[in-house]
Amino acid sequence: MRDVICPQGKCTLCMACVNSCPKNAIYLDYDKYGYEMICINPDLCVDCGICDQVCQRRQFLTRNVPRFNYAAQIQNNSDLRASASGGAFQSLAKIVLEQQGVCYGCAFDKEEDGFRARHIRIDRIDELYRILNTKYLPSMIGHSYQEAKADIKAGKLVLFSGTPCQIQGLRAYLNQDYENLITVDLICHGVSSSRYFKN
Repeated sequence: MRDVICPQGKCTLCMACVNSCPKNAIYLDYDKYGYEMICINPDLCVDCGICDQVCQRRQFLTRNVPRFNYAAQIQNNSDLRASASGGAFQSLAKIVLEQQGVCYGCAFDKEEDGFRARHIRIDRIDELYRILNTKYLPSMIGHSYQEAKADIKAGKLVLFSGTPCQIQGLRAYLNQDYENLITVDLICHGVSSSRYFKN
């Protein structure tokens, strides 16, 4: 059975392999420095190669150079104060939710041993505050790609936000474009270990 999908130095923790594994053999652990890393349970792995395929798709997705760049800022001052980067994501999310769509984004939750950033699904405007603002931590995708795919297949309008690597991971997992999927990726300068925020 395999013990690695790609070298740790090249892994972006996009979690496409975790979401794609039919045996739930792939999981997240920590290296000796406290950084997240992908591991494989050899007792569950059947060496089907799906993780390799999705990882290769992630690495070779088409990269587009923008032809135009725009700057925007939400006009409502209270909404602006609730956002970190001008409120563009918040505006998009409200439009999606008003159309009975769903949004996926990073929530920052206090847990017993510290804080954790993780991707969640919301479908109500009164939940939107949970996925606003930048968290500066690696967000645990969990199985949100699987959930997003189910929503897409059900015909819902889906807005998915994350780092560029996470958006690439989602696209590699889906392996096709969908008209009812909107993605928003952030400018990312790298992330620290989530263990810095543990008690």
